[in-house]
Amino acid sequence: MKTKLLYLLLSLFALSMVSFSQNSKFNLSDYKLPDLKRQTFDLTFNLSGLSDKSTGTTNYHDSKFNSDVRLYYTQTINNRKIQREISDVLAISGQSNSTPSNYTTKNDYFQYAIGTNVTNRMYNEKKRFLEIGFLFNSGVNHIYLADNYSTQNAYLSQLIIATPIKVGVGRIEQVQDARQAIYILDALAKENRVKNNFDKSTILSFAKCISKLKNKRYLDNRVQKIEQIEAIDSFLSANNLSLKTDARFFTTLNDMWDFGSRQVRNSGSRISIGLFPSFNKYADNTDFTYQYLSIHSGLQLSIEKPKSLSIQKSFNAFFLVGTTKTTEQYNSFSQSGIIPNLKLGISKSIGYYPNTRTDITFTYGLNYDQLFGKNRVNSIRANYDNKLVRGNLNLNANYYFSPKLRLTANAYANLSLAQSTDNQYILPDNIITKANFTNNPSLSMDYKTQKYGLELKLTYAFF
Repeated sequence: MKTKLLYLLLSLFALSMVSFSQNSKFNLSDYKLPDLKRQTFDLTFNLSGLSDKSTGTTNYHDSKFNSDVRLYYTQTINNRKIQREISDVLAISGQSNSTPSNYTTKNDYFQYAIGTNVTNRMYNEKKRFLEIGFLFNSGVNHIYLADNYSTQNAYLSQLIIATPIKVGVGRIEQVQDARQAIYILDALAKENRVKNNFDKSTILSFAKCISKLKNKRYLDNRVQKIEQIEAIDSFLSANNLSLKTDARFFTTLNDMWDFGSRQVRNSGSRISIGLFPSFNKYADNTDFTYQYLSIHSGLQLSIEKPKSLSIQKSFNAFFLVGTTKTTEQYNSFSQSGIIPNLKLGISKSIGYYPNTRTDITFTYGLNYDQLFGKNRVNSIRANYDNKLVRGNLNLNANYYFSPKLRLTANAYANLSLAQSTDNQYILPDNIITKANFTNNPSLSMDYKTQKYGLELKLTYAFF
């Protein structure tokens, strides 16, 4: 299975080498997006596999098979005074996990979850902004556990709420409409249907025309397509670019219109400082609950640079310091504490966009978490000096069979190295490992986790 998926990634890469562009010197960053409001509604089917290997206090190697169905709704608003991004998701998923060894285990999971993520960024004329966000995720897991000796059913619920508040300077905007303008002009020029001597101002004017067309909503998709094609034909004629408007002209234009806007390209930079309060709670059917209330402050930096028409570079970094109040309870056992901590991370992506149907992105990153502080386990004080280093590599490839149907192949490798002065790790951001509920706070351990896998996903966009 892994070999076939690897062949698929290589095949997509080979297909991506078929590229064309007569305007390779045009800078996508020169395009300034007009006011817009856009929305999408996607239905995603996902099949994936994972091999998970850990070494340290305990050693294990297991394999997982996962499938899920997700409904996504997104809305994007962009104007000079505000940028708003809304993302809602409803997910239903299942997973089967087996560990082959002398002591065989098999776990099956069924999960449903709902979540929303809202970002409001309000600007003044100097590109300074106030950002207010809201994140809500809630889910329930039904877990079936079996080994050589017994079986059991378990339930786990999770709730995450976060409300970040930031101030900063800079702006990142989407520029794929300029890329689509070049796709259309290059394709028509290749067929000798338009002149091939268009300049920068023509491309920018054409891109703005495309952006305005996409902002208009229609109830009838057929009427929408007719009016959009007519508007593009009128623009090309009005600017004295058309040479011949026959069947080849309109079929080429239709193809570039349908496929040329699928890939999102960004340009700009943004730096901010802010507060990041959050609340997480986990509970299961064994009367175990774990919750933490965190507040962090720090710096975030994002840079998006289209290096060329086919190459995109992205860089993200953050540094946060804060404190986390943790509370754990299991039957009559309980512990709580306040743990100062810091987080820092960097990631970089290189995207390759050779044509309208294919894109490939390689991402690598490194994160570091450090905990400082003390916890109370019953009446005993426990010192925490836990460290976690996480590295990740990801290769993602997309191929569009049609404007609405996309195949995604994803290969990834993650490595986590943890060092703890206690028998638990209580690490913010949904990382909970080795909660053993013992009153021996002096145990020290190292822990290493390796995860790697290949997965396939089909996405169908309703509108």
